[in-house]
Amino acid sequence: MLKVVVFDSGWGGELVADFLMSELTTVEVVRAIDWAHAPYCGKPVEEICALAEAALQRYIGEVDLIVLGGYAVSLALDFLREKYPLQKFVGMGINYDMVLRSRKFPGQVVLLMDQLTSESELRQELRQTLPYSTLIIPDCTGWEDLINENLMTPEILRQDLGYDFALAPVKRRRKCIVKTVEPTFDDIVVQAASCRPELFEEKQQALRTAIAKFTQAAKIAANEEQMAEQAMVKQNAEVERRNNWQPDVILLLNTHFWEIKLALEEIFGYRVRVLDFREKLLHDVCVALKLRGTHGGRAK
Repeated sequence: MLKVVVFDSGWGGELVADFLMSELTTVEVVRAIDWAHAPYCGKPVEEICALAEAALQRYIGEVDLIVLGGYAVSLALDFLREKYPLQKFVGMGINYDMVLRSRKFPGQVVLLMDQLTSESELRQELRQTLPYSTLIIPDCTGWEDLINENLMTPEILRQDLGYDFALAPVKRRRKCIVKTVEPTFDDIVVQAASCRPELFEEKQQALRTAIAKFTQAAKIAANEEQMAEQAMVKQNAEVERRNNWQPDVILLLNTHFWEIKLALEEIFGYRVRVLDFREKLLHDVCVALKLRGTHGGRAK
């Protein structure tokens, strides 16, 4: 049986390993996650190369293929290929044909990537390959940690992205409206009349006081609700002035972000394509192992 090692420094490598295991059922997939030195983003490329080489030393020459399951760790791909030419390596890439076919003209392309990858040669490659598109790189600081701890939520994504982008409205479930009829003073008097006559005057006065207090509290609550609505309208107006970007395509250039793809599709709406490149990875792995299914579909 062919043996493939998936190497990364975090949860993204686990997602890549799960994907390859589900698609390549006749291949043994071994996980090599360097949690001790995670995350790799933020480290110099030279350090990433050294860490990758040290972590993979036991596998080099012993397995059929080593997959670098992250865009940050894939910065060491050329170094490893040059130093170990007899070992097959595959890294994360971009299917540009898929990007260009996603829209007739992808005017605004959002790149969701960590800072290290955004400052690497990959960004220059994107700029050269998509010369007529506006590349937008939002701040994704802290997203990896939230995904690792299973704490990333659609609300956090909306908060981080809502200042810069026009997002789809929140889908809310319809609630059943139950109308309540407040008792009038006459109703309460009728109820009180059934009491003993000597207590009627006392209860009537107590009820009048209670109704007065209730009316005052209702007015205060209505005023507070109106003020809250006005503040919300003002806040929404400020957000609308800032979120001018309306992207056509979003590229997930961090394997951690595979986990939030569905949430991003819902937040941006059906008009925006959210693309990852797991099919390209599958294609490259199949080519390296000389397997069928090299078109990127499920391996036969």
